[in-house]
This record gives sequence, structure tokens and C-alpha cells, in this order.
Amino acid sequence: MKWLLVMVLVLQTLGMFQAPSADAAALSTTRASVHDPSVVKGNGKYYIFGTHMVNAESSNLASWSNMTTSVNNNYASVFSVGAAWAAQGSSNYNLAGNLWAPTVFYN
Repeated sequence: MKWLLVMVLVLQTLGMFQAPSADAAALSTTRASVHDPSVVKGNGKYYIFGTHMVNAESSNLASWSNMTTSVNNNYASVFSVGAAWAAQGSSNYNLAGNLWAPTVFYN
């Protein structure tokens, strides 16, 4: 136990064990409720995509703004071929809301 106390004191002396900065405490946050998120970074922003077609963007990973894409705006058209395939064998297949845990890649 003594060695842990000594290590904390050494790290604190070296400036490696610091309290959160005032900037972090003053950071404004806005939530985006996203299940099964996939996050990518591009063009200086972060983008999050999730189940139930929830999409949002952020410049700091703390404050999010919902956004509209072709997926949540024109879902039936974008996935028309896949929906026809998925509906095979089902007399009551419903495409609406059937986007689960998307994986998004940016390159």
C-alpha cells in the first residue's frame, strides 16, 4: 500500500496526475440517443450512426446535433433491393425501421 501512495505522489509531482481542467468542467453537452453506435471522423467532425436510423454529428464528441441522411430520409428507396430479398418467405415483412446496428466506414 505504501508503494501506491509513493507512486501517486511521484506522478502528481511530475504533473501526470492532475484534476480535470476548468475547460472540461465548462464543456456544454447535448445528447443523441443512439443504440448500437458506429462512430466515424471526417472533415473535422464526428458522425454517429445507430439502430432505428438515428444519426448525429459533433465537433467535440460531447455536444451532438441530429442530422438527416439519405438513409433516414429515403430509406425505402435506398434499401429497395435488399428489402425485396429480405421479404422472401414472409407474407408480412415490413421494411420500416429495420435498420439494426449499422457499421459505417469512412476512407
